[in-house]
Amino acid sequence: MIVTILALSAGRGPFRSTIMATAVFCGQLLVGWTNDFLDADRDLASGRVDKPVAIGRVPRAEVRNAAVVAFILVVPLSFLAGLWAGVAHLIAVFMATAYNFGLKRTPYSVVPYVVAFGLVPAFITLGPPITHVPPFWATAAAALLGAGAHFTQTLPDIARERIAGVRGLPQLLGQKVSAVVGPVILAAAAVCIALGPSHPRPVLFVGLAVAVVLFIGIVGLAAMNRLELAFRLTLVSGGIVVVTLLAAGVSL
Repeated sequence: MIVTILALSAGRGPFRSTIMATAVFCGQLLVGWTNDFLDADRDLASGRVDKPVAIGRVPRAEVRNAAVVAFILVVPLSFLAGLWAGVAHLIAVFMATAYNFGLKRTPYSVVPYVVAFGLVPAFITLGPPITHVPPFWATAAAALLGAGAHFTQTLPDIARERIAGVRGLPQLLGQKVSAVVGPVILAAAAVCIALGPSHPRPVLFVGLAVAVVLFIGIVGLAAMNRLELAFRLTLVSGGIVVVTLLAAGVSL
């Protein structure tokens, strides 16, 4: 939905925006199914009863085959959005898949998020009829949003994943530090969105102000070791940053 709104607001038109949304959807399916297939044994050992593949409710072979179909579809759909736009999207999908294949268990776990999210503006602007390099502020904001999403997404499971042998950057930093790092990065993304466009809208500064206030509250909660509430506020902060990015989409 986010890519669709950004594409429409940036002038890609209904047809190309639909193609782009379908390409992103197939890419997300590929990444999700690859993750479920590769992590089935680890999820089972960790007692993840919410994972159908891990508990055998869905055969692994079916998930593997579905991932192959998603890969076959995502390539032509990406290039239908434009040559260089397609290249940008496929690099993003490759990085997200590389995360599943092992990068998430290394100190470089944040890199796929930074690259994949950072390429979203390029996917939006490098295809016809507008075709131009995205502004630096948009790429920086998207990359920071991706990094913040990584710390936010992993926060609830850091302790369990450390026991399971996952040594990504959030796991190495620990739950308390990661609870602060995530909102710091999201606040930085809000700064890029508010100050980057040449003619910023007032709503962008409102988003920045809310993100800063939430950041202060999250840091205080983390200091008091109230990490669950800090996690929930970080999700709200991430949502605010996404909304402000959508509001800034016409500046792409």
